[in-house]
Amino acid sequence: MKNGVYAFKGFEFEAVRGRGITIKNYTGEAERLVIPEKINGVLVTAIGKRAFFKREHLTGIEIPSTITVIGDWAFAECRGLTGAAIPTSVTVIGEAAFAWCGSLSRVAIPYSVAAIGKWAFAWCAKLISVVIPTSITVIEEGAFSACGSLARVAIPASVTAIGSRAFAGCMNITSLDIPVSVAAIGEKAFWGCWNLTSVHLSRKTEVGHEAFPRGVRRTYND
Repeated sequence: MKNGVYAFKGFEFEAVRGRGITIKNYTGEAERLVIPEKINGVLVTAIGKRAFFKREHLTGIEIPSTITVIGDWAFAECRGLTGAAIPTSVTVIGEAAFAWCGSLSRVAIPYSVAAIGKWAFAWCAKLISVVIPTSITVIEEGAFSACGSLARVAIPASVTAIGSRAFAGCMNITSLDIPVSVAAIGEKAFWGCWNLTSVHLSRKTEVGHEAFPRGVRRTYND
């Protein structure tokens, strides 16, 4: 296949020799969508920026194990999307990739993912729990902000920094165990987590302005 932009069964995509295919847009009406591994014999390797932006009819998406990058805003505002199975081939989840997916209740982030972009899962109001893999070293700004149903967060010892507003407005979190590996917590990282009563962290961790709501009890693990 020559370099260029093509269309196939509702997918608009770009082919680049040696890099595979990037899905750029979807114009179909499927509610449960399977992204193909190959198109015309060429591997589909990336989901591009805003490829499925605001496709509110989507309720489920199957991402093939050929995909390595989920681009910025790729599934943002897919308000009907209830789940997303991210394969272990994916290394990057872009900025706001799943933001405002108001029906998303479950997501498994595999250990292959080395970077989760800013605001990646922000405003996912029904997201209940998230396990952050040990491949992640930084939880970026706003990554899980305003996930009002999020009650449990497991932060691994690989994490060295938690960005500003990373979990702001996650009102169902009641306690936090932050590992000693975390050197810095950004401003307002957990602000608006009004049910948060206790935080266990290192005395050496640099805590930003209003990182936690007022009155939260702190205990130390060193």
